[in-house]
Amino acid sequence: MCAVMCAVGMSGCGSTPEATPEPAQAPRLHEDSELGGLYHDFLDGKFDALGHPVGAEVFDAQTTCRPETGVDVPGGRWMRPSSDSPGTVCAATTQAISRGRFAINVRAAVDVICAPQDSECDQDTALLTITVRDDADAVIGTRQVARGEFQVAGVYQNVGLNVTNYRNAQLSVQVEWTGAGSLQMAYVEIFRATRRLTIAAPSGPVPTEPVQIELLDPREFTQLTLRCGDVDRTAELNTMLADGRATREEGEFRALWKVPMVDLLQECPKPTPVLVQAVEGSQAYSSARVTLGIAEPECAFTSGTTKVLLTGFEPFPADATTDNSSLAAVRAFDASQVAGISVMKLELPVEFDTAPALVERAIERCQPDIVVSFGQGRSVVDIERTGYNLKASSDIAGGVPDNRGIVGDHEPIVASGPSERTSLLPVERIVRAIRDDGVDVRLSDDPGRYVCNNVLYRVLGFVAARGVRFGFVHLPRIPRVDETDRAMLAQVVQRVVEESVAAQ
Repeated sequence: MCAVMCAVGMSGCGSTPEATPEPAQAPRLHEDSELGGLYHDFLDGKFDALGHPVGAEVFDAQTTCRPETGVDVPGGRWMRPSSDSPGTVCAATTQAISRGRFAINVRAAVDVICAPQDSECDQDTALLTITVRDDADAVIGTRQVARGEFQVAGVYQNVGLNVTNYRNAQLSVQVEWTGAGSLQMAYVEIFRATRRLTIAAPSGPVPTEPVQIELLDPREFTQLTLRCGDVDRTAELNTMLADGRATREEGEFRALWKVPMVDLLQECPKPTPVLVQAVEGSQAYSSARVTLGIAEPECAFTSGTTKVLLTGFEPFPADATTDNSSLAAVRAFDASQVAGISVMKLELPVEFDTAPALVERAIERCQPDIVVSFGQGRSVVDIERTGYNLKASSDIAGGVPDNRGIVGDHEPIVASGPSERTSLLPVERIVRAIRDDGVDVRLSDDPGRYVCNNVLYRVLGFVAARGVRFGFVHLPRIPRVDETDRAMLAQVVQRVVEESVAAQ
């Protein structure tokens, strides 16, 4: 019989796993506090301190994994050679996911490990086999997890593999226990593995609690830089990390920073764009941006007028140094050119859910008659007719995140909403008026499935019972808006407003 080191109980190893008595009750396993303090449980006892990655699909070992062997114990599923047959501990099917690189992570622990001097205890003995198949049942990734990969007995660790999905499809994940040693499993999760920086807090007021910043698949010598507007706050961030006011934790798949933005942004004007970048050496390889310190805008309408709310977007992607033509257009529009109106202008962050929420709150508070959101699109003016109940910015390899770092992975905007909603603007009248000015314009039924579509679809649902006329217009992409461009953009906005007012 082989010698073992055991944290909280005894189990067999090597060629005679049944020879050592096993506990009648499952050992109380620990999170990875012995490995750097990374994985202290939350109160529910399942989630580690790094949390599940943003957008991860999680399969619980006791329920959604549909286990066929083992028994339920607090926090997971327990398998013992003396009482359980080898078999499936997780068989799960994902939602439809798009092309790209994904990580499958299994959260598991062993009761015992082999002592270094024990030549009879085989570190290469497989305890788990992880297999991932596509919807045609083709294996796109498999891995055997050996006993030697578990470094500490009685402590949950991450084991997994990366796979590449080549088309939009559901994936099936199967985790098999070989029966070669006692083991517990908490969950299986799948998430996009492309290097991506995500700021947990959306644009809005400065959070009073530390803000989590997550980086998937960090490079070896990654550091964070942080700017508020034109002010570099990296040195202060590093000071906070050194004295413990901010923290950095590393896991197998990701790094997590917790930053007290209230303190870090004290010297920044409010509201302020906060740009965070993952940097290795002099190269910034991933960026995320939010605007913090946002207050509810003042309602700037005049009684007795037609009240018009116009919105445009901040620059994107997150690290963009170019203009956003939609914001330039809204700012350039002169409300005095249209009789009988008063105008309120709102800048929106390029964030899937934050942007429509800001528009909805402004409508509820200020009660406009007409709302037009403008975005930056292709090479012409597109008057959008249809919004779709779908976030899907993941079809390009790696996915296209919003400025905060979120990728829309073929999920509905409103879970119970209709598949489409139709613009409430007089779209054909607007097209004719803009075309009469000699500007290239067309009706469009493809607003994309990015943030612009999110605003169009969600706000259409919000105004449905409020009698507000709402729609969306895509303007040409112009990286550097000059005075000629500005005049053209302002004229387009004017025509949209005029025709919308006339149709009231």
